[in-house]
Amino acid sequence: MKKPEIFFILMVAVVFSTAQNSQHARIIKNSRGIIQSAEFDLNNNNQSTPKSSTDFFNEWLKVSPDVEFVKEFFNEPDKQGYSDVHYDQYYKGIKVKNGGYNFHYKNGEMYFAHGNYVKINTINIASPIAKEKAYKKFAERKDIPLNSIKDFNAELMIIELKDEQVDTLLPPKLVYRTYLKSNHRNNSDIGYIDATSGELIYSEPKMIEIGGTGTF
Repeated sequence: MKKPEIFFILMVAVVFSTAQNSQHARIIKNSRGIIQSAEFDLNNNNQSTPKSSTDFFNEWLKVSPDVEFVKEFFNEPDKQGYSDVHYDQYYKGIKVKNGGYNFHYKNGEMYFAHGNYVKINTINIASPIAKEKAYKKFAERKDIPLNSIKDFNAELMIIELKDEQVDTLLPPKLVYRTYLKSNHRNNSDIGYIDATSGELIYSEPKMIEIGGTGTF
């Protein structure tokens, strides 16, 4: 079973980094050369610092025109002037699993940014299979009788997978993130159904959803 590519800053930092000088932030990149984190010295007037999150996305990440980062939450400045904001990544209006960035500010100036940009060349999102077919395919693979399913949720999403056998990232895919409401003993996972073929390409335990918030 292929696994989703989930990035952790501390792990990546051991291998991939760029040199630090007076003109640039301390940058850490992943294996594809995409910025994983950037630390800015607010006391260095010669350092180039993004004016805003939009500036970071456009000038530093150079995101595709089809990609949008949507603000999901924002913490108001505390007494010391520190504030935080989180953005989730979307492609043509469809959420990208594990795509997003956190920004940290002091008195309105960005001092740290970190997250994951899933680079997408092109994905056809025009003609997915019906969500009813997706949930039935998932139930079939999990051997869950349809008459035991009280309801379901099937949400279009884009997921980036990693082929563990050759340790290579695969092109992102359009999927249905599928959740079944059933008391059947086999109903312990959330499934990701290929929105073109109907194939189950990945599943994860439901308990991941509880602890997965704040991956970035």
